Amino acid sequence: MASTTLWIGLTILSLGLFAAVNVLDKILRMQHLKSNLGFMMLSMLKNGALLILLPFVALQPMKPFDILLLLVAGVLWQVLTYLYVIALSVEEVSRVVPLWNLAPPFTLVLAWLFLGERLSVMDYAAFAVLLFGAVLISTHIRQLKSMRLSKAFWLMLLATFLIVIHLVIMKYLLRSYSVLMLFLFIQLIGFLMAIMLFPFKRPRETFTHDVTLLSKGGIALFATMSLISFAAYLVYNYAISYGPLTMIAGLDGFQSLFLFIFTVLLSRFFPRILREDISMPVIVQKVVALVFLFVGLWMIAG
Repeated sequence: MASTTLWIGLTILSLGLFAAVNVLDKILRMQHLKSNLGFMMLSMLKNGALLILLPFVALQPMKPFDILLLLVAGVLWQVLTYLYVIALSVEEVSRVVPLWNLAPPFTLVLAWLFLGERLSVMDYAAFAVLLFGAVLISTHIRQLKSMRLSKAFWLMLLATFLIVIHLVIMKYLLRSYSVLMLFLFIQLIGFLMAIMLFPFKRPRETFTHDVTLLSKGGIALFATMSLISFAAYLVYNYAISYGPLTMIAGLDGFQSLFLFIFTVLLSRFFPRILREDISMPVIVQKVVALVFLFVGLWMIAG
């Protein structure tokens, strides 16, 4: 029971941190950084600061195949992050983030195939409920009879599939290697990718242009977001190391709950910082969608 409480607590804590990062990402992208590419280059280059931790992390020898998996996981993390940043630039953060709740069906299949995780028949029904809630919360309702999928839906669908592959690889590697070592290497892979892109004209000029225009407030906000992001990813990986990946993926709806609270509070009290549509029909829609998400989570936990 203690170990179950531990990974559930770590998961919920990390999802709260990720929700805070989502809000800060949206503010940074729309108010301080002028392009998706510039945002991504800065995000990857900042990982180089973690080189100072290298002497303090116990390094373990890795098998060649595991090194290959680690590289794939690191590249996938940056690619899915870029897809997510693009989605944020065209859609409200409160409609983008809940789409991570599309992960459970992918997680179920891949964890079953590659990690040997098995679930009950009830869990299949739970995944259907979660999927419905995620689609509902990402849908614009213009009129009672008029609905359209968010522009960000397909971007996030791909990003969600990639993050599940990333997490399955991480779960596999965490069976043999320490959380801190894998965390450090994943981040440094992003830094090396940025270094490799820097000789190319467009990434270099876009990065230089955006950083030149970044205000002191923007720099402070980016630094805060980076620290919270590092903490969120590290805590989530500790959760993965202790608990079953499929069940942890099922708890991702808590990120939507935290985000809903954050965006409503900011839109209500600090609309100049972040303005989201918080009209009554939209709030009712999101609450109904969250009910479906939590019913699905309850079905999985049960």
